[in-house]
Amino acid sequence: MFLLSILHSFNINGVLRQNLSFLTFFRSLYPEIKILVAAPDDRDGRFLYQENNIDYITFKGAENLLQKLSDRGFVPNCILIESLFALQNDISSKFQIRPVVRIHEELPLNSSFPHLWHCDYQSPEDYFKSLHNSELIFVSQHTQDHYIDYLNKYSLKSEVIYNALNEELMAPALNILDEKQEDFTILQLGTVYERKGNLNTLKAFKAFLERNRNAQNIKLMFCGARYASKDEISYIDRTYEYIYQNGLADHVSVLPTHMNPFTHIARSSMLTLHSRSESFPLVILEGMYFGKPAVCSRVGGVGEQIQEGFNGYLFEEGDTKGQAECFQKIYSNRESWIAKTNDIRGYYLNHFNSKKLNQKLSDIVMNQIQTRQKHES
Repeated sequence: MFLLSILHSFNINGVLRQNLSFLTFFRSLYPEIKILVAAPDDRDGRFLYQENNIDYITFKGAENLLQKLSDRGFVPNCILIESLFALQNDISSKFQIRPVVRIHEELPLNSSFPHLWHCDYQSPEDYFKSLHNSELIFVSQHTQDHYIDYLNKYSLKSEVIYNALNEELMAPALNILDEKQEDFTILQLGTVYERKGNLNTLKAFKAFLERNRNAQNIKLMFCGARYASKDEISYIDRTYEYIYQNGLADHVSVLPTHMNPFTHIARSSMLTLHSRSESFPLVILEGMYFGKPAVCSRVGGVGEQIQEGFNGYLFEEGDTKGQAECFQKIYSNRESWIAKTNDIRGYYLNHFNSKKLNQKLSDIVMNQIQTRQKHES
């Protein structure tokens, strides 16, 4: 039995880490099923699959993918497609398979929008009209609602299964929570790029820092500079330019994408995102796993993760003053937030337990495999 998982790329991002979380769990349930991950480039994320002994291939276009599968004698019983962007390499029809498509993105619903991702992409209409023979999984209720008109127009059935973490990979960093942290560190984890709004976070941080100008221990850390495209490189350059022009170099650091960023999360005081578009970001879940509060823009499924005043605060996208005020709320009451660490972690374990979420997706994938086997026999 064979499971093929198709990614848009091997760039290290939430989709890749979510895919890895699911595949390691699925393999633990069904070690007899051979898993192969395919993506059309050869970036750093492939090493995560190597470390977890999951086989992968790179390819150039759908025909090349088919040839590589043929060379290996790999005939999939199920195809899991991760993200709308990966649909351009969908080969399900060649094997007469009904694929499982997991949708991680909320694309703008009109044609006049800036490119929030570093890749080219189509309008939602173009994607959804091709999904009539797919098993659709949305990673948040908000994302499902976002596309509801297309689901109704094309009579598409779907289900919501939240993103899940790889908790075994994160667990060793829990020991860091016992260390005393001298700095108040705000961490923004994720791609340093337009969609994540790092420059807005910088503006908010500057205002927050000016309000607490006598404090020497306030830090902001960005972890996620990938340099994966010219647009990303340009945005990173603009980020550094803002840091130096505004005298923030002693307080702000920009780190490259980290395959296992969990020590940074465990040592942070809080997490933040000023995203323009999200579905169900892993970084907030990762922060919750370590008991950290989060301050995030009210976009996508973020509101399904954050309970105002309990595990963080929300602000409207673009409102840097609001973001700065949320920073202040946590900083001014930082000792009480530290005391809530176990409560926040408990909320994560009760609502976003990875075993429960990955089990739901495993049942769907296994049902597809078994259905395919019956069809072939």
